[in-house]
Amino acid sequence: MTLSSSLVEVRTITCNRPRSNFDQQKIEQAANLIVAAEGIINPIIVSRTGINSFQVIDGHFEYYAAARARELNLEIGEAIAAYIVEEKNETIIKDQVAIFRQPLPPQDRQLNTDNLETRLTNIESRIENRLNELKSEYTQKNKELEQKIDSLKSKLPEKIEPLTTFNEANLIELVSKLKLVLRSDKKANDIAPKIIAARPFKSSTEVLENVRGLGDKTMLRIIDSWLYS
Repeated sequence: MTLSSSLVEVRTITCNRPRSNFDQQKIEQAANLIVAAEGIINPIIVSRTGINSFQVIDGHFEYYAAARARELNLEIGEAIAAYIVEEKNETIIKDQVAIFRQPLPPQDRQLNTDNLETRLTNIESRIENRLNELKSEYTQKNKELEQKIDSLKSKLPEKIEPLTTFNEANLIELVSKLKLVLRSDKKANDIAPKIIAARPFKSSTEVLENVRGLGDKTMLRIIDSWLYS
């Protein structure tokens, strides 16, 4: 006897077990998985009841999941993989199904449960170890990043506020900085001594009020230039 699976249209299949016998939530879940995978991994077994009609022998749950998948997506759920059993072989196949589908003995069920618990424990342990590795890697990379930032900061020139320049720069420094803004050697040489003479200043406003030759616009240009240079 040669037994091979075929694609059978779901609409041509009937089932003698009511759908209410099965968990509807699990049927819905299985149907969504069939649609997502674009097929079912567990072919059902059907007998031929007509030229193009079949009845489920085994795989009743799979059939209802496939029927629901057809409702969700007609194109993907149109057909289901099935072993088609002809009338002359039906009794033999049913006997085979009865043997292969019988419940496991209690000791085997316990063994399966123990194996499952062991596997779950191993998986949890592996996940925990991997999380610890990721945490360690993150901590190390974060530390390296902070060190790079500190290194870059140390290479940056210290920023000097304009008011500090007005109060502390010597004559040569003041003339040099003013030349860059005013673009006039004469004006820079004229204003720099006046700034030194009027020191100290508590604010930029005091500089503007006490140094003759500085207008509002000129003062703003100086401050902008010294802030961002």
